[in-house]
Amino acid sequence: MEAHFVQNHSQHQNANTDLTTMVHSINQRMQCVDSIDSKLTMIDNKLTSLDITMIETTLRVDKLEACVRETASENKKLKQQVRELTEQSTDDRDRLSRDVEDVFYDIDSIYQEQRDLKESVIDLKTRSMRDNLLFHGIPEMPGEEPKEVIKGFLKKEMKCDTDIHLLRVHRIGPHLSNRPRAIVAKFANPDERWEILTNTRQLRETQFGVSEQFPQEIVQRRRDLLPIFKEARRRGLKSNLTVDRLYIDGRRVYPGDDPFIDLTPRGPPPSRRSYASAVDRSDNRQPNKMARTEDVLITSHEKLKILSLNVCGIRTKLLNPDFVNDVSRYDILCLTETKTCDLDAVKIPGFSVHMNNRTNALNTRVSGGIIVAIKETLFDKLVELIVKP
Repeated sequence: MEAHFVQNHSQHQNANTDLTTMVHSINQRMQCVDSIDSKLTMIDNKLTSLDITMIETTLRVDKLEACVRETASENKKLKQQVRELTEQSTDDRDRLSRDVEDVFYDIDSIYQEQRDLKESVIDLKTRSMRDNLLFHGIPEMPGEEPKEVIKGFLKKEMKCDTDIHLLRVHRIGPHLSNRPRAIVAKFANPDERWEILTNTRQLRETQFGVSEQFPQEIVQRRRDLLPIFKEARRRGLKSNLTVDRLYIDGRRVYPGDDPFIDLTPRGPPPSRRSYASAVDRSDNRQPNKMARTEDVLITSHEKLKILSLNVCGIRTKLLNPDFVNDVSRYDILCLTETKTCDLDAVKIPGFSVHMNNRTNALNTRVSGGIIVAIKETLFDKLVELIVKP
C-alpha cells in the first residue's frame, strides 16, 4: 500500500509539472498576443493618421489643381495680351519707321534747300566779284593810295598805257610781316579787265601776279581741282577748268575723283582665253551668243564702271543732286535697301531702271528692295552685240 501511495504521489508530481509547464507556455503565448495587440493598436493609430494625412493631401491637391487651372487661365489671358501688345508694337514700329523716313525726307529736303541757298549765296558772291582782279606781290607802303598804286603798276609792269577806270581798290586780309597783302581792284569796264587778265604774260619771271577773285568756297574747290587739271594737261587730255567746274574729255570731274582710271591710255586687252573662261562661268545656256559677246569685249577696250550701294531709301536720295551726279558717272548701278513697293515709280536720269520690290511691302514695314539700273547709252552696244552675225 505504501508502494502504491508512492507511485500515486510520483504521478501527481509529474502531472503538476506538466500543468506548470503548460501554464507557463500559455502565459508566454498570452504575452505574445498582448504584444501583437499592442502592435495592431499602433498600426491602427498609424492608419488613422494616414487616412487623415491622405484627406489633407487630397484637399491640398484639389486646391493645387484649382490654382493650376486659374494660372492656366491667367496665362492664356497674358498670352492674348502679349499678342495684342506685339501687334500694337509692330504697328507702332511701322508707324515710327514711316515717321523716321518722313523725318529723313524732311532732313534731306532741308539739306537740299540749305545747299541750294548756300550755292545761291556763293553764286551771288561770285557774280559780285566777276569784275574784280587780285594783284599779288606789290610792296605795301605806309599811307599809300591803292588806286594810284595799281595804275602805276599797270603802266610800269604790264606796259598798259590805256587809262583804266577803276571803281574801288583796296588791300584785303590781315597785315602780314613776311609778304605784302593782295590788292583787289574792281573794274568799271569788263573789256579792260579782260585785257589786263590776258596780258599777265608780262609778269613772267617776276614776283608779281594777277588772278581773278572768287569766294573762299570756290577757291578751295579750285585748289582741290587744280592738281587734277595739271595732271590731265600733262597727259595730253582735253581739259577745261572754269571757275569751280573741271571737265576732262567732256566728263565733269569732282574734287576727290580719280578720273585717270578711265581716261589714261589702256594697256593690251586681256587674252581671249581669260574672257572665254569668264563667259563660260557666267552662262552656259547660250554659248554662241556669248561667244559674239567675247569678240566685242576684246576689241572694244572699254571698261564698265559698276556701283554697288546700300542707299537706305532711294526716293529721298534722288532728291539730292549730288547723289544723282555721283551715280551718273557709273554705267551699271546695283542699289540695295531701296525701300520701294510696286506703287513706286523710280526714275534715274540717263538710266533704264529695273526694280525688284518686296512682295509684302504694302502690308509690313517698308524695307529691302533692289534696283539694277543700266545706262541707256549701253543699249545701242548691246543691240549691236546681239544682232551681230
